[in-house]
Amino acid sequence: MLFGGYKPAMLEKWRIKPPAAAKLVKMWLKMGENERSEAAACAWEQGWPEQWLDNISDQAAYKMLTAVWPYADAATRKPLLSLAVRRLGGDSKQHTLLLCLLNELHDDDTPGLLLAAAFSEPDKYDVTEAAALLAPWQEACGMALAVRFADMPPAARRWTVRLSGELKSGGTLRVLEAALIDAEADIRVLAAKTVQTSHLCKGEDLLDFLAPALADVLPNVRMAACETLGLLGGTAAIPTLRRILAADTAWQVKAMCSSFIDRWEKRLAEDILRDEGELYLKDGDKQ
Repeated sequence: MLFGGYKPAMLEKWRIKPPAAAKLVKMWLKMGENERSEAAACAWEQGWPEQWLDNISDQAAYKMLTAVWPYADAATRKPLLSLAVRRLGGDSKQHTLLLCLLNELHDDDTPGLLLAAAFSEPDKYDVTEAAALLAPWQEACGMALAVRFADMPPAARRWTVRLSGELKSGGTLRVLEAALIDAEADIRVLAAKTVQTSHLCKGEDLLDFLAPALADVLPNVRMAACETLGLLGGTAAIPTLRRILAADTAWQVKAMCSSFIDRWEKRLAEDILRDEGELYLKDGDKQ
């Protein structure tokens, strides 16, 4: 009766020797509510969750942990989340499952746990999935990221800039502000482009926000900032782009500014022709 019905006597045996994870997963489905509560309590006492995560597949871990979660008290939920995040930062190929798990089990500890794991191994985390998971706490996460940003290693700073673009909160705007003056040139470029794709800053504020990047010592950073200014700044950006075109010595920066100015002038000419045409038609109707 390896996978037969659950019997109370099994619990006493399990207290002495924890069951194989695969057996417990299958047995769990055959238990009643009271039996599950007792088994979950035993699991916390014996430290089974760590064994489950180390020895069974992501799919099985997902099913087991979501099943056990309702029976866990506040004191035991935090260690469980820590274990789930540790598994998420491992070599698993099914990170989406674990992200879904954290989404189901989330509480106020979730953002810190996920971010702590992600900072240690950022290459293993999909930014879009992480942003979706952190969405309920996006403002708090943005502020926390901004405070920690300067002390992160370069890989974590790059990941954080990309995450900030996905979270799109006021807090993450502070991350981008810090990233625009980062010591690493590629991070400054990434920050300028992220402002462009996230639409976190527009209008008159955009020029002030991009000022450090527009005056950067490296032309590729200035070019990225000019591109963002040209795409988001509208007509208000044209005087600045004209000044940069006249003063900057880097051909790629000049080319970027010139392309936006040419487009703006073309649209302006088209608008003038259209307005004159409409005026001509109105005058003709009057006659």
